Amino acid sequence: MSSESISVMDRSEFSARGNMKKILIVDGLNFIMRARYSVPVWMQKDPNGVVYTFFRSLRAQISDHSPDKVYFVLEGRPVARLAEYSEYKGTRVSDKDELFWTQWKTITDILKDKLPVSVVRHGDFECDDVVSYLAEHKHADDQVTVVSTDTDFIQIYNRRDNFVLYNPVKKDQVPAPDHDYVVWKALRGDGGDNIEGFKGIGDKRALDMVQDRAKLENFLQSGVDFYEKFDRNKFLITFHDLRPHADQIVFWESQHKYDEVRDLFQSFGFKSITSDKSWDTFVNTFKTLE
Repeated sequence: MSSESISVMDRSEFSARGNMKKILIVDGLNFIMRARYSVPVWMQKDPNGVVYTFFRSLRAQISDHSPDKVYFVLEGRPVARLAEYSEYKGTRVSDKDELFWTQWKTITDILKDKLPVSVVRHGDFECDDVVSYLAEHKHADDQVTVVSTDTDFIQIYNRRDNFVLYNPVKKDQVPAPDHDYVVWKALRGDGGDNIEGFKGIGDKRALDMVQDRAKLENFLQSGVDFYEKFDRNKFLITFHDLRPHADQIVFWESQHKYDEVRDLFQSFGFKSITSDKSWDTFVNTFKTLE
C-alpha cells in the first residue's frame, strides 16, 4: 500500500464505489480512557464527568467521519497469549477506581441498549483481535477507520487497503508504514504489554534490520534462543485470526431509544447536551446510523 494517506475528508469518495460502506471501529476501553483524562476542569468532581465527556466525543467522531456503521469493541481475556507467555501484560497495575468503572458500565449499557451502535466482544480474545476481524474480514471490502491511540493497529496497514488509523488525541490519522510493523516491534519490544525486546535494539536499528533481511538473519543467528524469542514476540504482537471463532463473538445490536437517553442525561445534569438545539444535533448525528 502506498504510504500516501487518505484524509478524513477525502475518504467520502470511497462510499461511491459499488456497495462499499464506511465503517468506524472504536477501540472501546481506549476511547473511554481518553474521555476519563479529558473531563473538563469544571466537571472533574462530577460523578458522571466521564460519561459526559465520552458521549460528546463519540458524537463528534461520528459527525467527523460520517460512517454508515459504528462498532464499539470491548476487551476480552487474552487466553492464547497468556498460554504462550504468562507474563504478558504482567506489569500492568489493576485500576481500582470504582467511580470510573461505574461510569464505564453506564456508558456500555447505554451503547448496548439505547443507541444505534454495535457493541462487540469475544470473551477469550483482546479488543485488538476483534477489531482486526472486523476490519480485515467482516468488512474487507469496505472503507474502515479505526479510532484509537494504540499504535499496534498500524499492522493492519500491512495487510489491507482502504484502511485508516485515526488518533483522536492528535485529531489526525496515523500514516501507513513503509515496513513490516510486527517484525519491527518484535525486535524492539513493547514495554506496555511486557514484551521484552532485544538488548541494544532500538527503533532505528530494528527498522534497519526489517529493511535488510540479511542483517535480520545474521542477528537472529548470533544469540542463543534469539529465533525462539523473536517468534514468541511476533505471536504476541500479531492480531489473532478470529475467523475460526467468529460464532463466539457477541454483538449487541441496540435500538434507538433517544427519549430514554435524554431522560438519563437530564438526571445527570448534562444541560449542554440535552438543551433543545444541542439535543437535536446529538440525535441527528446518531440517526445517520439507523
